[in-house]
Amino acid sequence: VVAQETVRNAAIAVVIAAVGILIYITWAFRAVPNSFRMGNAAILATVHDVLVVVGTFSIIGKFLSLEINVMFIIGVLTVLGYSVHDTIVVFDRIRENTTRRVSRELETTINISIMETIGRSFTTSITTLLVITSLLLLGGGTLQSLLVTLFVGIITGTYSSIAIASQILVVWERGEWPGPF
Repeated sequence: VVAQETVRNAAIAVVIAAVGILIYITWAFRAVPNSFRMGNAAILATVHDVLVVVGTFSIIGKFLSLEINVMFIIGVLTVLGYSVHDTIVVFDRIRENTTRRVSRELETTINISIMETIGRSFTTSITTLLVITSLLLLGGGTLQSLLVTLFVGIITGTYSSIAIASQILVVWERGEWPGPF
């Protein structure tokens, strides 16, 4: 009963956080055309990250005898924040380059923005992964669920901030997004 309530509360927290992130990004990037799309792209990339983390954790957990517990939920929420932060850094550079009129084409502006932020993203992720790896190797079993979740989440979050969120924005702006959009 307690575990079901914890999972339910975590899911509610993620939904509330997603709505808050969408509102924040839409407001913060209001100077850029279609800032609502930026918010949705960030949320979709974050949903991708959470799904990859949960799927990978379920596979790895089978072999390492890990189970979903409070530490796992804390890890997922941390990954959610990390991923959104990294995506906002890329989107902020897109906003700066859009206002400076680096290029008339959105694709070129996004590409330049990614190239300008990719070094920072990789450096931050690699240093964080070094600490997590050392804790995984030298730490106790209490934090193992959290550390495995963070390890997978930081790799996925860095990838999605660079390669997924911005590409969702490009596809949506071009009108190539399948479905009701």
